[in-house]
Amino acid sequence: TVADALGRRLIIARTGYTGESTAFEMFPDRDFTVELCERLVAAGAAPVGLGARDSLRLEAGLPLYGHELGRDIDGHDIPIFANSLATWGVRAHPDEFIGQADLALQRAEYQLIKRNELDTPVNDRRLTHLVQSIAVFDSRKPLRAGYDIFLNGEPVGYVTSGTSVPFAEFEGTGIAAMPSDQHAVRPIGLALIRSDIRYRSDVPIVLEVVDGRGRTSNAELVQKNLW
Repeated sequence: TVADALGRRLIIARTGYTGESTAFEMFPDRDFTVELCERLVAAGAAPVGLGARDSLRLEAGLPLYGHELGRDIDGHDIPIFANSLATWGVRAHPDEFIGQADLALQRAEYQLIKRNELDTPVNDRRLTHLVQSIAVFDSRKPLRAGYDIFLNGEPVGYVTSGTSVPFAEFEGTGIAAMPSDQHAVRPIGLALIRSDIRYRSDVPIVLEVVDGRGRTSNAELVQKNLW
């Protein structure tokens, strides 16, 4: 939507990149940016940095170019459908376009992986790795892009993005549990992990994460980081 703000053009969109369905993004002209920010702060808005943007997108599992989109750590192209949101972002089109056939094959393969019905050896797949959510439950050590990931001593991928997010601690158990006034911080992230390794609700998938200094910590494969 194009709106008028103080006599200046302002584009307002809801792309959802913050992970919030009620959030909006504003795109002012460059020479109007400072004035707009100052007026928003004067009206009661609180400015935050890109760290807040990053924590929100990681909670929602949204990819960022240069991390989950583009090229991987070895310089190879990351297939679009390595990101689950491609199912919604890549639409079918009646007219032929460059890459259409491969995208269709990626989509079909992703659906089979999702249903656990793909028998193709992982190294022969188009989607050898998928971007998946991980979380740390037994430490506050943050996850960082580039950390290697192992499963049972075997390399299976690496962290593409990582941060730490606040969460409320609960009092009580089961359905009677209620959020308390106590808060803590949990490291979360996204990782490009071998596509034959998937989240399971019955058996936790515990991964070994090795940082740049060779120190090891544990992270768990989770269905999503925002509930």
